[in-house]
Amino acid sequence: MPEARLAREAGLCYQTVAMATDYDCWNEEAGDVSLEVILRVLEANANTSRKLVAHLIENLYQCSSGCGTAMQNSVVTLRDLWPKSKALELETLLQ
Repeated sequence: MPEARLAREAGLCYQTVAMATDYDCWNEEAGDVSLEVILRVLEANANTSRKLVAHLIENLYQCSSGCGTAMQNSVVTLRDLWPKSKALELETLLQ
């Protein structure tokens, strides 16, 4: 997962979210699954994902892990001296 390493390097919080669509590959009690069932579960997962993203956005600055401020002192150059071409990139990472 190179994206996890890159997120950490950039001081960004990172979490993988995985959602199953069916269990018939390992749970014999679940029985066979149809395309309709998978599509229904995919739609439910998409709705859950939307709610999760909305919740994360609302609570973005309440993270207590410290990862959101990990890069706070990583650039010692005064902001006024940042190259204009890099200012937006740096501002995004180093709020």
